[in-house]
Amino acid sequence: MEIRDSGACYVDKTELINQILERMAGVFMFLRPRGFGKSVNLSMLDAYLSLGYKGNMWFDGLRISDIRPNDTEKNASPVIYLDLEGLPMDSPEMFRDGLAGRIADACDRFRGLETSEKQDSHDIDILRSLRSKDAGRTMMVFSMSMLSRMLHWEYGRKAIILVDGYDSPILDSCGKPFQAEVMSTIMDLLSISLKGNEHARFGVVTGTLHIVEDSITSGFNNPWVLDLWDVNMGDKFGFTPDEMRGLFAELGHPEMVDEAVGWYGGYHTASCELCSPRGVIGCIADGFRLGVRWSGTWERRFLNPLSDPDMSYWVEGLTSGRGCGIWMGLGIGLRDLADPRGALMDILSHAGILTAVPDGSGYTLLIPNEEMRTIIGDILGGTDSNGDWSRGGA
Repeated sequence: MEIRDSGACYVDKTELINQILERMAGVFMFLRPRGFGKSVNLSMLDAYLSLGYKGNMWFDGLRISDIRPNDTEKNASPVIYLDLEGLPMDSPEMFRDGLAGRIADACDRFRGLETSEKQDSHDIDILRSLRSKDAGRTMMVFSMSMLSRMLHWEYGRKAIILVDGYDSPILDSCGKPFQAEVMSTIMDLLSISLKGNEHARFGVVTGTLHIVEDSITSGFNNPWVLDLWDVNMGDKFGFTPDEMRGLFAELGHPEMVDEAVGWYGGYHTASCELCSPRGVIGCIADGFRLGVRWSGTWERRFLNPLSDPDMSYWVEGLTSGRGCGIWMGLGIGLRDLADPRGALMDILSHAGILTAVPDGSGYTLLIPNEEMRTIIGDILGGTDSNGDWSRGGA
């Protein structure tokens, strides 16, 4: 909304709206590295589908307006938006308070329900508690289910539930003594919201890793997991080289495209090659200066094992450019997050540090671009005077 209202450049990903409405799974789970546009695309879905934004002009001139002219789905449904990214993890109390705040934000846009004659008085009392951040754990984990029921009763249409960063609290709490509490709370909240909820039309969930643990994604209703290597909707998160050319030409620097792709591109999907929007946007914001834009997030700790001698086979294959063959699993377990060495290559490829190129029945792992090559070189100690990789440092 802010991008369109300000007249800023927008890389048009609105075909995603049509693909979701046409395929209509119970839950769409989009897994992409951080900084690949997941939050922007959820905001796009919210802006297009939510009845709260009826009459907006944000989609005029974009692809979706040509694909679905006079669309009866546009701004016709109640949409719940829950953001789980960046919850505080300094203590269990801060986690609970942070989650209560995010749930309050999701409920606050529907404060009109509190005065509706269509609603049950008990539900109204709970909604007020949720909005005032006074609700306990039980109310919080049932919050989205209850809110979707109230919205269904109010508008006669089932709610659409959007959840951003489903795995962020689990990853950010990894290694902390209260991780089990975080895990169970998020697990119960998502499962109750997205499994067997007769008042929810469908859900869209984003994350970085597919955490395969009982009652997380297994608790979703008819989930469709779309990771980087799925053939469907592969280009809807991240910038393709063609989109890069259009963007840089519009901004007056077409001569920078090839270098920028070399620095921030190289991510292979089943259907196309992608560039990291976070790197590209950082480069543009810094006066088109190329360099490392990948900030120190939780992924950094997964890089440190590369300096272990036991990882020499993998490091040699990656740093030589030859790559490493791998068969990727269906997801990451909690044990892998606690001690990532066993599934390190799976984690690094999902996190966007490496790229996995489909190769027969498996994949070849490669360092995707100059940005990640620089970061991995820093972990391994950089290069020597001849430009060869060094194993010095940590």
